[in-house]
This record gives sequence, structure tokens and C-alpha cells, in this order.
Amino acid sequence: MDFALNDEQLELQGLAKQILGGERAVRASERQRAGRTWGLGAERPKMWKELAAAGLLGVGVPEQYGGLGYGIFEVCIVLEEQGRAAVDLPLLPTLVTALALPDVAKDEWLPRVVAGEAVLTAALEDVVPYANEADAILIGDRLVARADLDVTPVETTSGTPHGVPRGFVRGGHAKIRAERFWTAGLCAMQAGVTEEALRITAEYTKDRKQFDKPIASFQAVGQRAADAYIDVQAIKLTAQQAAWLLSEGLPADDELAIAKFWAAEGGQRVVHAAQHLHGGIGVDLDYPLHRYFTLAKQIELSLGGATEQLVKIGQNLAVQPR
Repeated sequence: MDFALNDEQLELQGLAKQILGGERAVRASERQRAGRTWGLGAERPKMWKELAAAGLLGVGVPEQYGGLGYGIFEVCIVLEEQGRAAVDLPLLPTLVTALALPDVAKDEWLPRVVAGEAVLTAALEDVVPYANEADAILIGDRLVARADLDVTPVETTSGTPHGVPRGFVRGGHAKIRAERFWTAGLCAMQAGVTEEALRITAEYTKDRKQFDKPIASFQAVGQRAADAYIDVQAIKLTAQQAAWLLSEGLPADDELAIAKFWAAEGGQRVVHAAQHLHGGIGVDLDYPLHRYFTLAKQIELSLGGATEQLVKIGQNLAVQPR
């Protein structure tokens, strides 16, 4: 399969990079870590408004509701850029929940999503990301307004707001669709996180000198970076494969499990290599690599870890003749 982006997808990628990347994204994440949340109440942040104005909040919304009419593959292009910027915004829950909405909720909610007036999330597990900040939560096959739910806040080490809504439902076709899209989105984000972490590391090792030589010229450093590069490419390729199959309406359960394995296992290897090659500066909270390490770990744990995916892949191989 050829996953080279076409002109429209490249334009989408560039627009997402322009809005999500740069120093402003860094400052936004630093404010969040300091406890000054960006606020999903009456005042939407400037970045969220810019995403809406550029049409990126409607990337997966049909044109009849004011969106761009793309699918999960293009949504993942945007989410990869969010991972590359390592900025904490509710793009993933909003975009994938919008893709999975039942028909009865589309007329009311999709135009609001496109306009940047609504944040959505989905109850895929007992603890729901952005449950308190979302305007509506997909529970089973129903999209329920946040005002109609009793949500208990949950503290997280990453600072991303989570909550436990009453009335959690484990089944439903919309929930299953949202779960698959969510998984593909997390893998795409991990591709962006690890690629940028490796780029930061490459720049550092070119400038950092020992014995009057850049440490990038040392064989051990080059080998470690090369292994990380292979992991990054595996994360990116398997994430694209799973997203493409989903976008085409083809079976993708095996490919999603493979993408989850690489995002979890390969992701932690890349950021650990990045930390080791940086030495002590890699754990400095003010140095950008720290944000990528913590986000990669959060994604790894959200996906369920590598061992769980290997067990699932093995079970599928055991029951399906090849």
C-alpha cells in the first residue's frame, strides 16, 4: 500500500502543523502543567478558535453539517500533528466521537463541533478523558449532554482532566466505532510524539560534544538513534495502515492490534532512547523532551500496553488460518 499523502492531505497536514506547532503550543502545555487550565467553559482558547476557523474541527464531519467531509485517515493526519506539538487539547475525543455519532445526534451536535462550540468525548472505559469539560459524552449508543450527567472528577499525573460519569454502558455500535477510531487516533498521535522526540534528540547529539567531538559521531549513539528511527517508522506505518483500512470500511481489528503494539512497545523504546542520549538534561521539566516522554507514556498506558496486544495478535493468528 502507498500511504503517500495527496495534495489535499498535505495541505491539511501543513495547516494543522501551522496552528498546533511552534512556541505557542509549548507555552499552552506549560500553563496546563502549572495548573492554569485552558478552560473549556464560556471562553474558548485562541488555538481552539483557530482550529475551528480553519475547518480542522470538522475534518471528519460530512459536508452537509459544515465539515470537510473526510474520514478517519485525515483525522489521524491532524492528530499526528497534535502529537508532534505535544499540546494538550481535546482534539482526539472530539474528532473521533464526531465520527462515531449516531444519526439522531448529528443534526444537533455536528454543526456545533465544526464551529468550535462543542467538545465531545466517549465513555470507552469507566474513566473518561475530558468528562467534566466536554459538552456531551457518548455513552453506549446515546450522546448525553454533560449537564444531564453526574460526573466525578479524577486526578491524573499528566494533568489531562478525566472523570467517571454515572450510567456507564459497555455495549453499543456507536461505542465500538468510537473505540476503533480512538485507538487509531492514539497510534497516530504516538507517531507524531516519537518522530519529534527523535528529531529533538538528533539536534542535541549533533551539538553536544565530548572529547571535542559531537556525540552523534559515536557508534553507540548512532546505533541507538538508528534503532529508534526504525521504531518510529514502524509506529507510523502500522498506524497509517490501520487508519486506512478503517477509512475504507475494511476489517481492521488485527491491524489495530498491531498498531497498538508498535505504538506502545516502540513508543516507550523511542522516548527512553531519547532520554538516555540526552543524559541529565532529558529529565529537566523545562526542557521540551519531558513533555514528549510523559505523553508517550500516557498513550502507551491508554492503549493497554504491548503485552496485551501481543496476546490478542497471537490469539487471532491461532484461530485464523493463513
